[in-house]
Amino acid sequence: DDIENTLIIYGYDLHIAQDSTLRVVKTHTMEDTGYSIVASHKVNVAKQANALLKSFDLGGGQALQLIKVELDTYAHVEAFHLLYLNENSKRGTVSQIVHKGEHSTSTQIAKNILDGNARGIFDALIKVEHSAKYTKADQNSKSILLHDKAYMASKPQLEIYIDELEASHGATTGQLDQKQLFYLQSRGISYLEARKILVIAFANTLI
Repeated sequence: DDIENTLIIYGYDLHIAQDSTLRVVKTHTMEDTGYSIVASHKVNVAKQANALLKSFDLGGGQALQLIKVELDTYAHVEAFHLLYLNENSKRGTVSQIVHKGEHSTSTQIAKNILDGNARGIFDALIKVEHSAKYTKADQNSKSILLHDKAYMASKPQLEIYIDELEASHGATTGQLDQKQLFYLQSRGISYLEARKILVIAFANTLI
């Protein structure tokens, strides 16, 4: 079948009940086949519940992951995203984590590796509402560009309506450390193998 220029939309809604824990691991590997995918997910985390979310988006093609998480009192979410793109792919994550209850906590980490002409996006908002005193929120995005034509758009954001909280966010984008590459090559490791070692080391904390 001809699926050129086709848009595929899918998603799931999750409710994690009080005092429960749910771990979701999603691996999505694509080739540049001409179709585009939008995945839209909503996660509601009840009182004292935990959500552990990991997404691995690999390869080529065009895809966008949309995530919204809502946290009740003492609820917790860990959201980890690994993006490893090649050639002409255009992929990434747009997310919103909303702290609604007191003492809710969130940790969001994105690691992005882009090669060729790849385009990546991490557009993430953590919102702390008036009702969410004593929130703890941490958000970070780190990107490595393996080619001078690769491009990463990182936009971590905090929207805060109270004073009683702990929150941090940040983003870095760079290339592989040339000194580390040189060191590995001086030990007899080829350039491609040295690059692979450093990329795996960068991604390994999420893997």
